[in-house]
Amino acid sequence: MIGDIFSWVHKTLSPAPLSPLFQEGGRFYGFNEDLTLTAFGLIGLFVVDNLIVKRFIQPKVRYFALHTIANAVTAIAAFPDVVKGFTADPRDTFSGPAHTMVANSMVAAIHIYHCLAFNLRREDIVHHAVFVTILCGLAVPLKQGDGIGNTFGCFFLSGLPGGLIYFNLCLVAHGYMSKMTEKKLSAAINVWLRGPSMVVYTFLGWSTWMAGRTTIHPIFALLCVLLHFTNGQYYAQQSVESFAVQKERLRAEKAAGTSDNTKKDE
Repeated sequence: MIGDIFSWVHKTLSPAPLSPLFQEGGRFYGFNEDLTLTAFGLIGLFVVDNLIVKRFIQPKVRYFALHTIANAVTAIAAFPDVVKGFTADPRDTFSGPAHTMVANSMVAAIHIYHCLAFNLRREDIVHHAVFVTILCGLAVPLKQGDGIGNTFGCFFLSGLPGGLIYFNLCLVAHGYMSKMTEKKLSAAINVWLRGPSMVVYTFLGWSTWMAGRTTIHPIFALLCVLLHFTNGQYYAQQSVESFAVQKERLRAEKAAGTSDNTKKDE
């Protein structure tokens, strides 16, 4: 009984690798593909952090700089599956193996590194525990049958939109962009890119499942769709609210300044 349980766990967490490097005859044959790629990501982040980021980037945006780099890797790795997502029959979009697990492993690596090298806020803990752990974790056993859904999500939920937003925050910290411009761009990225893409993700996931061309259990399918959709809409709402607050603050400050100048003239 116990042996059967361990066998099932091992099979679930160690599915057949996607990369030829981890298949028989490959350089890393015998190593767990996902753990190894995540370890490579952690090592890469550690090296970049200590050799470049800590030396040239403002400390308060150090994590943002690392996230920008990690998201760039994620976006590039996931892009082939994004192309399929918008060109294939919607009923087949999320069925079949992922192009690579580099995207998922890089998302996992940057969030693990965040836990190891930085102090976390309560919001960070919830984000890592709920979204990252569940979505990155489910991607492992599903990478052969329903892997495209994960990489599609990696590109739009973390990769491209997140990379642009974190890069802009770095520009603000170094004086190359105003805070107001950053808030405006962040709202636009979330409203026009991340948010809508998660609606598309929800539709494609539902279409694939309804067509019976997915191997994922309905409960896990629903969980993945809800987490992606909720994440996209939540951060879109947050960014718009933040932009509105900043805009109103600047308007109030400008009005107060005009009022003070009028009193001085009198």
